[in-house]
Parts: sequence; structure tokens; C-alpha cells
Amino acid sequence: MTKKFKVVLSYDVQRTFIIDADNEDEAYDKAYKGQGDIDSDDWEYTDHIETKEENNDAKRWWPRL
Repeated sequence: MTKKFKVVLSYDVQRTFIIDADNEDEAYDKAYKGQGDIDSDDWEYTDHIETKEENNDAKRWWPRL
């Protein structure tokens, strides 16, 4: 019988946007809000935080996303 495990990993992410804007400040603000076209994504694994067997009968105190 298989079991459920919660695995928490940490990543550093770099995302490059192509933005239409009148100046650098406006371009930054739009990129910060996630607007514009994504030119590239770079996800780098940095750390293993936790692996833990889940108790399927226990109630979670945090909402599932």
C-alpha cells in the first residue's frame, strides 16, 4: 500500500519579462505585478526543507491550495 508524503523544497526563481512601458520605473512596476510577456523562467533547486509522512486521518490546520 502506498503512503502519502509531504515534501517541501526551496527554489530560487529568476523570471525575465518583456515589457512595453514609457520608462524604467513603469517597466519595473509592470514586471513586479506580473504584467508583460515572460521571456524566460529559471528555477534552481536550493534546499530540501522537509519530508514527512502524512497522517490521512488527521485534520489539516492550513487550507489546501
